[in-house]
Amino acid sequence: MKRKRRSFPPRSPRIWAPRLRARGPTMPDTHTDTLPILSVQDVHTNYGKIEALRGVSLDVAAGEIVTLIGSNGAGKTTLLNTICGEPRARAGKVIFDGQDITTLATDKIVRLGVAHSPEGRRIFGRMTVYENLQMGALTAPREHFEDDLRRVFALFPRLEERREQRGGTLSGGEQQMLAMGRALMSRPRVLLLDEPSLGLAPLVVRQIFTAIREINEAQGMTVFLVEQNAFHALRLAHRAYVLVNGQVTLSGRRGRAFGQSRDSRGVSGRGTRIMTSLLGSQPLVFLLFTVGLVGWCAFMTGQALATTWRPAWHALPYGVLMGVADRFFAYALFKSDLLSPTGLVIDATLLTVIILIAYRVTQVHKMVSQYPWLYERTGLFGWREKASGG
Repeated sequence: MKRKRRSFPPRSPRIWAPRLRARGPTMPDTHTDTLPILSVQDVHTNYGKIEALRGVSLDVAAGEIVTLIGSNGAGKTTLLNTICGEPRARAGKVIFDGQDITTLATDKIVRLGVAHSPEGRRIFGRMTVYENLQMGALTAPREHFEDDLRRVFALFPRLEERREQRGGTLSGGEQQMLAMGRALMSRPRVLLLDEPSLGLAPLVVRQIFTAIREINEAQGMTVFLVEQNAFHALRLAHRAYVLVNGQVTLSGRRGRAFGQSRDSRGVSGRGTRIMTSLLGSQPLVFLLFTVGLVGWCAFMTGQALATTWRPAWHALPYGVLMGVADRFFAYALFKSDLLSPTGLVIDATLLTVIILIAYRVTQVHKMVSQYPWLYERTGLFGWREKASGG
């Protein structure tokens, strides 16, 4: 009797499900298909006797957005400055488009096609917006100036509106746009961005990151982004590196696996990741939570104090619990997209509940204060006070 051949998959999902998971598609690592346009090879950099970079190696392929994330003092800004030639690397090499630029002067590196938008903007405050952009175009061919200027104004319309305004009078977001526009005027092949979201309002941060994406997709420009805001950086970049104490501890492509890696705790810490999940990873929502929590606690405390103006510490836990509950429910319902109208409705609803509770606390306090014997015996609102007079 001929034995019947068993077909795949078998009926039991317990047997074939693991096989399907093992055979699932994998994301191709496209950055290894071509030579990198920018390569940092075992770079060591010192500030006096202090070693800021300890054997940093990374690659940036043409057309990519690569981000370097890490905490304060990790060496991110030092790495960008080393790429630009100041300070010089003590050991290792920086290769740009096949050429060793480790010992080149900064102006020659810019002429080769590397532009740097530094941390803190560093624009020329006494010059107008137009003059700042002219300074960025000094190393570029003059015949392309008008085309490049129109391209920058199309990317940042606010700069065209402020064309004759001095750079020092611009807002922080406008200064960041100007710093990026000035770097783009040099017609770079690689754009180095150092903390473009630093000190900016959440709405402006979104505009800046949208502009970075447009620069990469529309113009095909390679972007090396240094950023502390890991949430926005990892959403934007194709690949990422994590820098901890002057060393690269983790690298990989954008995706779920990188965000959940145990090594990624070096960026924000385990506790911060938990709080980010509860409070939301959008900066605006975190700001609303913080300001709202402080406001609610202050409002409840002020309402409960009424006539005595003594600390009503019992009111603080209510504000904390309601604030955490607000962020927990918003995160559970809307995940990372907490800026949706429905998510903000939850904030407004819970704020209304807090106000009603505070109002009720005030009414109860006034009622109890009319009966001194009850006020003295119960010690309501966290303190005891002997009634003096009516």
